[in-house]
Amino acid sequence: MAPNLESVNFIQGIHRRNSENGIGPVLPPILFSKLKKVGFRYFEGHEKEMIPVEFMLKNASILRKMVIHPLIESQEKKMSTMERILMFQRSSPKCKIVFSNRPQ
Repeated sequence: MAPNLESVNFIQGIHRRNSENGIGPVLPPILFSKLKKVGFRYFEGHEKEMIPVEFMLKNASILRKMVIHPLIESQEKKMSTMERILMFQRSSPKCKIVFSNRPQ
């Protein structure tokens, strides 16, 4: 593994597999110690995608930026998804959550 990982992008989304939070076996806790930026592309706002977003915000203590590229057609659903994510507890007080329609 890469204990000095500072940035990670999930291009195809994250799906629950062998853990309660859907991300535990993918990224062990040691990786969160240096993680500064995380991105989620093609984010549809399903519960299985919300769980790892919440998990990252709770556990990455020096996270500076989370970029989410929503793939949600309904403006109402997009707004409610964004509002829900913004309410998640954050381990890092400096973390900014950015919603972008343009993948970088």
